[in-house]
Amino acid sequence: MEGAASECGRDVVLRRLTIGRRISEYISKSHNARVRYNAYDCFIKLIERNSHDFPEVWAHRMRTPRKKREVEEFVGMLRVPSVPKRETDELALRLLWLLDQMERQKRAGAAEKPVARQMAVPNRARA
Repeated sequence: MEGAASECGRDVVLRRLTIGRRISEYISKSHNARVRYNAYDCFIKLIERNSHDFPEVWAHRMRTPRKKREVEEFVGMLRVPSVPKRETDELALRLLWLLDQMERQKRAGAAEKPVARQMAVPNRARA
């Protein structure tokens, strides 16, 4: 029984490390205009598919000054798109919306609720 609990705990740590690496990867790719669309799309999927672990990993990341600075630059770039492409702008807005919802839930004390379920809104409301 202890082996199963240890195995489960290790899986959680590995999953969170993977989420953290993916966050770094998508943030760095977002600086490349050629791959920005795909990076935003993958970031959105990462948040939605890992709605239980993502907020905690994101909060941990924001406690590290260097990583927090990277995140702030990334979010600033989402707000001011450099290349006017409708598809990329829509993904950037959706990603901003997801991150904003996560922050609002944290402030409201609802961090234990799954992010993706609370964020289910029609596509037209996202843009």
